[in-house]
Amino acid sequence: MLANIISYRKLSDDKEGSKRAIADYIRRLVGKLHLLCKDVGQDSTYCPKGILRIDFDPEKIEESLRKFQLEIKDNSAYLNCRVNYFVKNNKKDIFDKIANSHDQMKENDRRRKGFEKIACKIKEIKTDKDITCAYCSKIGDAIIAALSLSLSDCTLEHTDYAFDYLCPIVGQEHRLHPNEVKILEKVV
Repeated sequence: MLANIISYRKLSDDKEGSKRAIADYIRRLVGKLHLLCKDVGQDSTYCPKGILRIDFDPEKIEESLRKFQLEIKDNSAYLNCRVNYFVKNNKKDIFDKIANSHDQMKENDRRRKGFEKIACKIKEIKTDKDITCAYCSKIGDAIIAALSLSLSDCTLEHTDYAFDYLCPIVGQEHRLHPNEVKILEKVV
C-alpha cells in the first residue's frame, strides 16, 4: 500500500519526498484512529500491546517508527496480558464453538483455509497451552469476532474470508469488502 502511495504521488525517485508522503499518510491515519478509538485501553482482553500508541513525530519519522517497533516487539508486556483469561474463561463458550465448528464445514471451500488455521490453534490452546503473543496473532480474528459481540448495533466490516466463517458461528453481523488485491485487479 505504501508503494502505491509513493508511486501515486510521483515521488518514487525522491527519497525525502517519499518519506514525507509516508509520514503524512501515517500522521493522518494515527489522527483518525485517535478520533475513532478514544480509549483503546477499554477492550476486555486488556492486551498490553493493544494500548500502545505511536508517538509520531513527522520530523523524526525513522526514530518514531523504530521506537514504536521496539515497543511492539517487547514481549515483557506478556506478563500483564489477560488474553488467557479472556479466551479460556470469559469467552470460553465462543472459542469452544469456533474450535468445534470447523469439522462441520464444506471440505472443498478454499476460502476457509484461514478459518481452519484459527480453529486448529484454538484447539491447541485448549490443551492448557498459554496464549503467547505468537499464538494470539494466529487467533486474532477470533478474538476480534468475540470482542465485536460486546458492541451493540455493530456490523463487523472486514476484508478477510475467515470472518465469513467466524461471524456466523459467534452470531455477529458482518460484511465482506474487497481486499487491496481485488481492488487493484479491477483498476488495472
